[in-house]
Amino acid sequence: MNVLKRKSIEMLAKEAKLMTKFSVNSTCRNIMYQPQMPKDADKLKKHD
Repeated sequence: MNVLKRKSIEMLAKEAKLMTKFSVNSTCRNIMYQPQMPKDADKLKKHD
């Protein structure tokens, strides 16, 4: 039982590491590729 638990925890940790890597990569991609905002959105930003 304990061995199974430890193995599942290790697998979860590996998956979590992979997921964090993936999310970081996608975040970087989103920062690098920013779609053009509509012109009205720019006015709304300046209004704040």
